[in-house]
Amino acid sequence: MTTVKRLQRIKRRQRVIIVDKDDVNGVEGEDDLIKIKLKKTAVANGKFRLAFDNTHIRLWEKPNKTKSVTSDQTEFPTDKETIVYVEGIKPNSDLSGTLISLKAKFGGGAFAVKDKVKIHVARPMFLVFGHEHPAPANIDNYFETVSKDERLDPYIIKGKRNNQDVYYSMLYGESEKLLKVALSTQDAHVMFTGHSNFGLGPAFGNAGYTKLTDFMNVGGQGRASIDVDYFHQEQGHPLLQVGNNDYIQSPKNYNVPYVPADCRERFPNSAGVGIGQTFTLTQIAPPLHPSRYYKLGDHDRVIVTSSGDIPTLRYESFFFAGCNSGRDFIESFQHGAFFYTRKCPLIEHWEDERDFFDSIIKGKTWAQTKAALNTGVGDNGMYSYHQF
Repeated sequence: MTTVKRLQRIKRRQRVIIVDKDDVNGVEGEDDLIKIKLKKTAVANGKFRLAFDNTHIRLWEKPNKTKSVTSDQTEFPTDKETIVYVEGIKPNSDLSGTLISLKAKFGGGAFAVKDKVKIHVARPMFLVFGHEHPAPANIDNYFETVSKDERLDPYIIKGKRNNQDVYYSMLYGESEKLLKVALSTQDAHVMFTGHSNFGLGPAFGNAGYTKLTDFMNVGGQGRASIDVDYFHQEQGHPLLQVGNNDYIQSPKNYNVPYVPADCRERFPNSAGVGIGQTFTLTQIAPPLHPSRYYKLGDHDRVIVTSSGDIPTLRYESFFFAGCNSGRDFIESFQHGAFFYTRKCPLIEHWEDERDFFDSIIKGKTWAQTKAALNTGVGDNGMYSYHQF
């Protein structure tokens, strides 16, 4: 539907997303709304108006979304070239699009339609790659084969929805900013592939994070059970530090809602700590371990804070293709259709995300999408979903 710049602006210090369509103060640096040029005529003292249904689009006089254009009311001189800017705010439900009619009046005559243009607002799709899960080299070739349009940023794809032909847009990339934008975009279909980081949340770029807040913290109930040694030795975070203020004090084990019984226990462990019971704090010496930890599973784990990076959720569906994403994240994403893993996927790139994408553009039901995800090699029973 649009590019990243059109969709969002980040206040970096607060790490808060403001989606463009909700920004009432104009959008700083906005430069990619669709332009419509009203060519000047040789007749002076005339007036132009634009008539349109504002259900799916808005029109602006300025590219930064200031000075709104009111349908069949705002007037422009006919003897001066004028540019107006179109913003998509709601996807069209079919290929009929939204018609913008150019009306003109000269002298004492009435306004009459002189020209028309049709705008299609596509249904947004996002594919986000996390740390150590880069976009494959052939991904552009794949999207170009299914695209019906020469534009690449985003790709425009014709597909199905509710037995109607519709347009989808597909934008992919690798950043926390893009994932937040995607989750905040109305009616978007969002796919993320990358490490769950023991329930902390996604990491991006070259990573090498040094503190927990570097991650996109989205753990259920604001907590995660992490293996610090593994972060140091295996996942590219050798300098990660966990301080005393990061620990959850006296955490209890519990059952996660909405997921099957085989992935319901929030903190599986080998210490015999059952549902409703509290974990005991233990001391241990450095160098690799933190100075204190909780014993969980087969490795040394600490239960730490992990919350604060969840934007306003507006997506239609979100497929989180990371390890144990149902158990670790479903409490944080109680919105739309949340597709999750019941364990760790065997395929570590984007094959399963491609199956999800293919199901969306073919208009499959959520149950059919789940079945498609579970037909890959070793994927039987891997994926499930909950509709909120």
